[in-house]
Amino acid sequence: MKKNYLLLFWLATSFFFYLIFLIWPKVLVLGNNIHSPMIAALLSGFLLLILAVGIEKIKKSLSLKMKEKEEIVAFYVLPNMVAIWLIARLANLTGFGIVSFWVAVILGAFVGLWQKLLWSLKKK
Repeated sequence: MKKNYLLLFWLATSFFFYLIFLIWPKVLVLGNNIHSPMIAALLSGFLLLILAVGIEKIKKSLSLKMKEKEEIVAFYVLPNMVAIWLIARLANLTGFGIVSFWVAVILGAFVGLWQKLLWSLKKK
C-alpha cells in the first residue's frame, strides 16, 4: 500500500474520532492525564491503521473468494469493531474511551466502511 494512503487513512480516522468526540462527548471520550484529546485521537487512529494493514495482508494471503458484502463484514467491519473495543479497554494507555460496547459496534461499522472505500480507491 502506498504511504500516502496510509497517511490519509490514519489522519481521516483520527479526525473522525475527534469529530465524534466534539459532537457527542458523552459517548466518546478522548484524552486522559497522559494524552490530550488530539493525541488520543491520533494514537487510536494509528492503532487502527496497524490493524488495517495487517488485515489487508491476511486477506491477500488467504485468497478467499467471497461476495463483496461478506468481505466487507469479515475483513473490514468486524475487525474494526473488536479493535475499537480493545483500544477503549486500554483507555489508561490510549486515552480513548467509549460509553458502551454498542458505540464500538457503530464506530467499527463506520470505520470499516471508510476503510473499504479507501482500499478500493487505492486499487484504481
